[in-house]
Amino acid sequence: MRRLRNGVYLAVLLLLITSSLSGFPMAMGDETPTRGDGSNEEARWAQFRGNLNNTGYSISTIPTTNDRFMEFPTQWPIQSSAAYANGVIYFGSQSKMVYAVEASTGVELWNYTFDAPVDSTPYVHEDTVYVATASFADPGLHSFNATTGELLWSFNVSGPIVGSPKYYNGAVFFGSKDHNFYAVNVTDQSHYWGAPFQTGGAIWGTPAIADGRVFIGSNDGNFTSIWIENGTVDWNFSIPSVNDNDVRYSSAAVYNGRVLVGSDDDKVYCLDEFTGDVIWTFTTNDFVYASPAVHNDTVFVSSNDFNFYALPLYEPSPQDGIIDSNDVIWSVPTDDFQGGSSAAVADGRVLIGSTTLGLICVNETDGSFFWNLTIPRGTVSSPTVVDGKIFIGGNNGLMYGLGSSGLPSLELEIIPDNEALKSNRVMGITFLATHDQEPVEGAFVSLTVSIGELSQQGASTFSDGTNRVKYTAPTVQQNTTLTITAVASKFGFEDGKATYQIVIERGTAYENTTTKAEFPWYKYYGYIGAIVVLIVLNVVLVIVFIRRKGEEERGDTA
Repeated sequence: MRRLRNGVYLAVLLLLITSSLSGFPMAMGDETPTRGDGSNEEARWAQFRGNLNNTGYSISTIPTTNDRFMEFPTQWPIQSSAAYANGVIYFGSQSKMVYAVEASTGVELWNYTFDAPVDSTPYVHEDTVYVATASFADPGLHSFNATTGELLWSFNVSGPIVGSPKYYNGAVFFGSKDHNFYAVNVTDQSHYWGAPFQTGGAIWGTPAIADGRVFIGSNDGNFTSIWIENGTVDWNFSIPSVNDNDVRYSSAAVYNGRVLVGSDDDKVYCLDEFTGDVIWTFTTNDFVYASPAVHNDTVFVSSNDFNFYALPLYEPSPQDGIIDSNDVIWSVPTDDFQGGSSAAVADGRVLIGSTTLGLICVNETDGSFFWNLTIPRGTVSSPTVVDGKIFIGGNNGLMYGLGSSGLPSLELEIIPDNEALKSNRVMGITFLATHDQEPVEGAFVSLTVSIGELSQQGASTFSDGTNRVKYTAPTVQQNTTLTITAVASKFGFEDGKATYQIVIERGTAYENTTTKAEFPWYKYYGYIGAIVVLIVLNVVLVIVFIRRKGEEERGDTA
């Protein structure tokens, strides 16, 4: 029995030693990373790709349509993705500004101007926002008060930062084009490792963090796992060079002991998280700039070959280390030529950004189409999915918010004076804005019509929730349907929308188009007869008057 007890003690001791040598897999920090979907963070989206593992997965629902409640203008393309925290989204723009915008209303809370575009995604931790800049003159990491926008401190580096920062255990991790990977203490802005981790090329991607390690690729052709504890190499994987050190734009995702990353050698790699060994590769027909998303043992990634792929995380038999075309679960065309947008997965659907098609929503299981949001000039921003909403930046300079804002909604009713209207006639159109069947004063209602003219394009509601405009129908050759569209807006409410259709009836100008129109005398016989009778009576009275006048004059003469 004593030997058995000693054996158990020895086994426990060996287990503890093994755990300590594994690079503190469950590091005690403010945000403990996971190897799965990011279960500690999946209800939030305070960073690029939604969680420290970069899986791009959220437990949020997804809007069933492409209806928008927000279009926030920045005037310049938005390549940054939105970080969401406490009802506010934070994002950068090539307008050289970072913005804090109320997520439900689109109202700007604050902004800060740099000397260069802000293409990376901010990271929000508690009441602090960390923003990296791509400036050549003064690049660095900047810390802001999330509520006020006050600049707290800056950490300067010697090259632009394109990837997004990640916060873990009191430090912020990010790479730079100056060939260095940085870990910065947020308390005193010192180097967490004493010095940055040096690579042989520019770093474009965003680090992934899991199990005491940080994973990052460099333009020197290497993809590296680094121990967070001391900044030393855990393992290194060299991707064969195709074009003199392939560019590592893709950011890795870590899921169930596997690391997924794309490369400029046209491949997606699946590596063992703990050894760096290749488990499988998938070859596309062009660069893979985008970052993979992972959920339900499926890898979702787009390629510059104009396609988006759903790949099995676990290779089907025979397991030869290659995912081929027969193994692809499904694929959809994206008509993309840049491929920078990384997918998001939520609610059984996948959101795909495209530089030509905008934002596409497809079924997670089979890739079948749900809806598409057309974005002029497309997008390279990655979608943010949180709290039933989607946020994505466009190359047209707009940050879009899709779904429900969460605000109380306006109900809108259109009330025309007539169900049908003759050509060239005028009628009134009344609109009524309410909430919970109570009138809403001060809601501005904008109206458009498919044909004809309005006396004004919009007006605000009075205390009874109504206002009124006049509508003039055009001349139509045949009965034509008029569509009236109205949108009601008021601060603190979600927009209300309504449509109404009535018939415009053909006009008299088209009763006979082959012969000259004749005056419809038959309609006026009664009026004409009355006028003739009056004329005859007047003539008779005049004659009688003249005769009497003549008789009186003759009598006087006699």
